[in-house]
Amino acid sequence: SRFNLSETARFVISLGIDHVDINPFHVLGTDKYTCLGLESPYTQMSSIKKHDLSRAKEIFEELGLKVTVGRMM
Repeated sequence: SRFNLSETARFVISLGIDHVDINPFHVLGTDKYTCLGLESPYTQMSSIKKHDLSRAKEIFEELGLKVTVGRMM
C-alpha cells in the first residue's frame, strides 16, 4: 500500500540512507523446487506488475530517495 511504502521510505531516510534498489519479486525459481522434489514456498505469490513497480519507485522518489530497480548493488 502507499502508506506502507511511504512509511518504509521515511524509516530508510531516518537511517541516513539516500539510495534504495528495488529488487522485484518473481517466481522464476519455483521449478527448481519441483525438480528437487520439494514444495515451493512461492506457489501462493505472483510476480509484481510493472505498474506497481513504477508506482513504488515514484513513492520513494517523491520522498527524496534515489531509486534504481533491479540493480542489485
